Amino acid sequence: MHFIGASALSLALGVCIATIVLGILAGRSGVRRYAELARLGVYVQFGLVAIATAALLHSFVNADFAIKYVAGRSDSRMPLHYILSAFYGGQEGSLLLWTFVTAGLGSLAAHVNRDNMPRVMPWYAAVLSATLLGWFCILNFVTPPFETWFIASIPGDGEGLNPLLQTPLMVIHPPCLLSGFASAAVPFSFGIAALAARDTGTSWLKAVRSWTLVCWILLSIGNLLGGMWAYRELGWGGYWAWDAVENAALIPWFIATAFLHSIIIQEQRGMLKRWNVVLVSLLYLLTLVGTWMTRSGFIDSVHTFAESDIGHYFLAFLIFMTSISVCTLILRWKDFGSEREFESPASREAMFLANNWILIGMAAVVLFGTLYPNLAEMVFDLAITFGAPWFERLTIPLGLILLATMALGTILPWRRANLRSFKRHAIPASLATLILAPGIAALWWFTRGHKLGATPSAGGLALSVIAWVLIVLNGAILVQEFAGGIRARRAGTDRGVFSALMLLFRKHRRRYGGFVTHIGVLMIFFAFVGNAFKVEDDITLSVGDSAAIADFTVTFESIETKTESTHVATLAEMTLYRDGERVDSLRPARFDYNNYDRMPPGTAGDPMKVTSEIYIRSTPLEDFYVTMINYSSDRDAAAFKIEVFPFTPWLWMGGFVLILGTIICLWPEEDPVSAEYRRRRMHDLARIGGVVLCLFGLGLVALLPGTAAAQADPFDGMGVQEILAADVPLTSAQSRNAERAFNMVMTTCEGCAGKTLTLASPGCVPANMDKQRIRYFASLGMSTDEILDLFVEERGESAVAIPQKTGLRRVSMILPVVIVILGLFAALFAFRSSLRRTGVEAQPAIAGASSGAADSLAGTVDDELLAELRDEIAMGS
Repeated sequence: MHFIGASALSLALGVCIATIVLGILAGRSGVRRYAELARLGVYVQFGLVAIATAALLHSFVNADFAIKYVAGRSDSRMPLHYILSAFYGGQEGSLLLWTFVTAGLGSLAAHVNRDNMPRVMPWYAAVLSATLLGWFCILNFVTPPFETWFIASIPGDGEGLNPLLQTPLMVIHPPCLLSGFASAAVPFSFGIAALAARDTGTSWLKAVRSWTLVCWILLSIGNLLGGMWAYRELGWGGYWAWDAVENAALIPWFIATAFLHSIIIQEQRGMLKRWNVVLVSLLYLLTLVGTWMTRSGFIDSVHTFAESDIGHYFLAFLIFMTSISVCTLILRWKDFGSEREFESPASREAMFLANNWILIGMAAVVLFGTLYPNLAEMVFDLAITFGAPWFERLTIPLGLILLATMALGTILPWRRANLRSFKRHAIPASLATLILAPGIAALWWFTRGHKLGATPSAGGLALSVIAWVLIVLNGAILVQEFAGGIRARRAGTDRGVFSALMLLFRKHRRRYGGFVTHIGVLMIFFAFVGNAFKVEDDITLSVGDSAAIADFTVTFESIETKTESTHVATLAEMTLYRDGERVDSLRPARFDYNNYDRMPPGTAGDPMKVTSEIYIRSTPLEDFYVTMINYSSDRDAAAFKIEVFPFTPWLWMGGFVLILGTIICLWPEEDPVSAEYRRRRMHDLARIGGVVLCLFGLGLVALLPGTAAAQADPFDGMGVQEILAADVPLTSAQSRNAERAFNMVMTTCEGCAGKTLTLASPGCVPANMDKQRIRYFASLGMSTDEILDLFVEERGESAVAIPQKTGLRRVSMILPVVIVILGLFAALFAFRSSLRRTGVEAQPAIAGASSGAADSLAGTVDDELLAELRDEIAMGS
C-alpha cells in the first residue's frame, strides 16, 4: 500500500500545480473551459489525497510495520480504535489528515458554489490549490508518510501510541482541531479570490461566513475536548495551562470569533470590508504560525513535535502565503472601501468594533506571551518564562471588558441610540441584575459555599464578583430579547409560547442562534468564576485511614492490581462520605503501559508510560476530583491529590450550548424567494452532512527582585522517596504562601515544560520535590516573595512564571498593554474621523436630547425586529 499512497501524493502535487495555473488563466481571461478544468482539478486533488489517506489507514489496520511511521506510532497490542487514532498521532499522519480535510472541504465548497460567483470561483480554485501546494511539497519531499525500512530491518512490532493519547477524548480531539485549522483555508481562499476578482458584493461574503462558522465550530469542539482531556487525564486538576499548543489553537479561535461579529457589520451596513478581508487572512495565517511554533522545535511543550526538523519549511510556506495576502490586499485596497461611515459611538456597530478589538488584543497577548521568551533568549540572551499567571493577569481583564461589550452590543441598535430606547432595554435588565446577582450569590454561599472553606485572594474575589454581575446582566438581557420576540410573535395570534419560540428560530436563525451561543459563553464564564473558590489538598493515607476536605471525608479502603491487554492497572478503592453519610465509591488508578515482555529482565520501565487515571464525581454544582499520585511497594499506603471544583461542570455544558447555537446559525433560514433553489440543492447539504459524519465517524470508530540569603538544602542526603514522603507541617498562613509559590515556580521537568508546579503532572517527581522544598521554606516563616527569590537566585529569571520587573524584563508586562492601548486609540481616532466625514458630531454615548426627526429615526431603528415581525404578521406569515 505504501507504493499506492506515495504515488497518489506525487500525482496530487502535479495536479495542484496545474490547477493553480488553470485558475489564474481562467480568472484573468474569463474562459469558461479553464474555469471548469480548475474546478475539476480541485476535485481530483481531493480524490488523490483520499487514496493516500486510505492507504495509510490500511497500513495501520494491517500492522504494516515496513512503513516507519506505522512502526513508530502503533503496536499489535492496541485495540482497533486506538490503532486508527494513531494515524494522526504523529507528524506525518497529522499533516496528511490536514491536507485531506483542506482538500475535502475545499472541493465541497467548490461544488456547492459551482453555479455562483463566476468571477470568483476560478481564483478560488487557484488560491485553495496554493494553500495545498505547501502541504503536498512537505508530504512528498520532507516528511513522507510512506517511507519504508530496509527489508532486513523491518521490526516485528511497533512502539505504540503515547499512553496519554489512549483515551476516547483524544480519539476525537486531534481530528477536530486539525480539521478546524485545515478548514480555515476555505474562507481564506474565498477572501483572496474576491480581492483578485474585484468582487465587492455580498455573494462571496455569505460563503465565507458559512465556512468560517464551520472552522469556528471545529476549533471550539477541539479546544473544549482538549481542555476536557487535560482535566480528566493529566491529573493536575485544570483544563487550561496556557501551553504553547493550547495557545496555538486558541489564537485562531479569537480571530474567527472577531470575524464572525465583524462580518455582520458589512452585511448590515456595508462597512469594514477591508478589515474583514484582513481578518479572514489573519485567521488562516495564524493557523500556519501555530503550526510552525509547534512543529519547528522553537517552543518546548509536552505535546509539540519537538523532534521535528521541518520548521524552516513551514516558515517558508508562511512567508509565501503572507506575501500573497499582503500583495493582493495592497493591489485591491481601493476597491474595498466602506459604503457607509459610523454615525455614533452609541450603536451596535461601535460595540461590535470594540468587541473586535478586545478579541484581537487577546490574540495578540497570547501570541506575544508564547513567542517572546524564546525571542528574548535568541536576541538578548535573556532567560525568562511566561507561565499561566502572566497570561491570566492580562487576559482576565480583557475578558471582563468583552462581557460588557457583549451586553451593550445586544441592546444598542444599528446606527445610533437615543435615551428613550436605551432606557427601555437597559433598565429592566439592570434592575433584574441588582436583585438576582446578590440574591443567587448569597443563596449559594450560605447553602454550599461557606462549607468548602475556600480562601480566595482579594483580587481574585473582586474579579469573580465583577464577572458574576456581568454574567447575570448579559443573561437578563438575553431573556429580555427572547421574551420580546415571543411577545411580538404571539401578538394577534393564538400561538403558544413554545410555538412562538420555534418560529423565532425558524425565521431568524442567525440572530437567535447567536443568542444561544452567547448563553453558552456565559455558562463557560460561570465555570471560570468557580475557579476562585476551589479547594485542594495533598494527602498520604494508609489502608483504613481517612482524611477530610471541605465537608467531605475520604476513607482509603484497599489497592488492587489488574492486568489488561495493553497495560497493568493499579486501582485504589476509596469511600466518600459527606456529613457522615456515604455518597460514593472512588476508584482513582495508575496505568502502566510498559511492555515488560519486550524488555530485558530487571529493566526499569519508562516513567512517561505510566499515567494517572483520575476519578471525578460530578454534580451540577461541583466536581470532586481524586488523583492517585503514587503508592508504596507493598500496597499498604498511597499519596493522593484531592480537589473540589465549584461550577466546573458548567464549562462542558456551556460548550455543548455554544456548539448548539452555532449549528442553529449554520442552518439555512426560511427564505421564500430561494426556497425552491434550496430544495434543488438539498443533495449538496446531504453531502456536507456526509463529509462531517465521515470525519466524526473516523474519530468515533477510533473511540519583584531582591537577594535572599542562601538556604541549605533541607533534604540533603535523603533519597527521592524519602523526600517525597517527608511530612512538613504548615500553618494555614504558611500553606497559603506555599500554594502561591507553587503557582509561580516553573517546573524543571522536560515532560511538563512550560508549566508551573501547580499545573505539573501529579506524578512529576521534579515538581513534587520542588513542592517539598517550598513547603520546608514556608515552614521556616518565609514569605512567597522570599521563596521566589531563592529559586530565581538558584535557577535564574526563568524559574518563575512572571519575570522580575527590571531592565528588558519590564517589556514582558508593558509591551502587550501598550499595543492594546495604542490600537484602541487608533480605533477611536478612525472612529472620530468617520463621524466627522459624515457630518455627525461625536456626542456622549447616549444622547439625552435630540431632534424629533432623529428621535423618530432612532426609535425606528431600535425597534427593527418588532417592525419586521409586524410586517410579517400583516402579510399573514
